[in-house]
Amino acid sequence: MKAMKKYLSLLGSMTVLLALTTTLQAVETATNDAAKTVIAFHNALNSGNAQRARMLLDDSVVIYEGGGVERSADEYANHHLHADIEFMSKMQVTMLEHQVKTTADMAVSISRSKVQGKYHDKDIDIETMETIVLKKHDGNWRIMHIHWSN
Repeated sequence: MKAMKKYLSLLGSMTVLLALTTTLQAVETATNDAAKTVIAFHNALNSGNAQRARMLLDDSVVIYEGGGVERSADEYANHHLHADIEFMSKMQVTMLEHQVKTTADMAVSISRSKVQGKYHDKDIDIETMETIVLKKHDGNWRIMHIHWSN
């Protein structure tokens, strides 16, 4: 039972990450620097570039995924990041909607995606939602919070 709960938690997290990937494709031409940071994060996950993904996260990022919480970029990098990258490599993501709202030094990215594929011999066909909060520090946008759900 614990293994199944952990798997479902990981699956939910991965699904949300996939939604990020699709969001990236939908706003690839965005001129908003905060949106470009979200896109770069999605691209890093999609391409398997864990170092780039980690670099875009604020050190104190809080990530909610699959009913769990990771309270720093290092915690995420050492726990779910590589599994999220693996999961995303197996999925097809269709962006259903994506918006980025920006103020002078804060931004919120919200998206909804359809995620389909096969992972660990299980068919995946779900709709995911993602919220990313960014903060501008020294002229650079960093991800402060991610919430993935399905």
